[in-house]
Amino acid sequence: MILPTEKTKAEMQSPEALVLYGPPKIGKTTLLAELDNFLNIDLEQGTKKVDALKIEINNLKELKELGTEIIKAGLPYKGVILDTATELEDWCEWAATEDYMGSIMGKAFNTKIGQVLPRSEWKSVLTLPNGAGYLWHRNSFKDWIKRINKLARYKIFVAHVKDVFLEKDNETVSSKDLDLVGKDKNILCAGADAIGYLYRNSKNPLELRVSFKNNNQDLVGSRSQHLRNQDFVIAVNNEDGSIKEHFWNKIYID
Repeated sequence: MILPTEKTKAEMQSPEALVLYGPPKIGKTTLLAELDNFLNIDLEQGTKKVDALKIEINNLKELKELGTEIIKAGLPYKGVILDTATELEDWCEWAATEDYMGSIMGKAFNTKIGQVLPRSEWKSVLTLPNGAGYLWHRNSFKDWIKRINKLARYKIFVAHVKDVFLEKDNETVSSKDLDLVGKDKNILCAGADAIGYLYRNSKNPLELRVSFKNNNQDLVGSRSQHLRNQDFVIAVNNEDGSIKEHFWNKIYID
């Protein structure tokens, strides 16, 4: 091993893992459809009215099969879009329940007289006392994020938004946050190179903007230097909601 003596230049600038979130019906899916060779993995059937490179996935079994096929095909996509991470989190609750039932400590969970109950009668692992089930849920969510990360060089994780209220200078202020359980949010964001908030320009509703500008309230930021503390127009819409012009090249610059 040779110890480095000089700075090494960055190998790439564009974010390999990008988290985008924003209000519903703001045009996230329409915007994402403008990316060339990015597969939208639609977990919420939200792409039905959008022309896009897409596939609808209804459960984790189908998601696993899709991942297998993408790998077998030699990773043909430039990027994949998980739409949404919020839905994946919900699915992981029951995957975690099955994982717990398959463990030694959970072998009696959701059973009666030694027989597994019908799935419609199952209790969630999150009902375990003292919050013990959340570890199982986090592990499941973390595992699936790792699987998605293997499917292409670029990954975009779409999430829903929620309002949270903070005390600042003796006043209550509203901020924007990902609609994910706290530690799941940390798992997703820790692996992201950039986190952007999508919103409409109040003065010109046809402009869709993205903010990476850290204001110590909203959850945004970037490791990619060209996005750090930036807030810019990412798309301009026509009156019918279609995209007139987009500026993905401001994010993907390599």
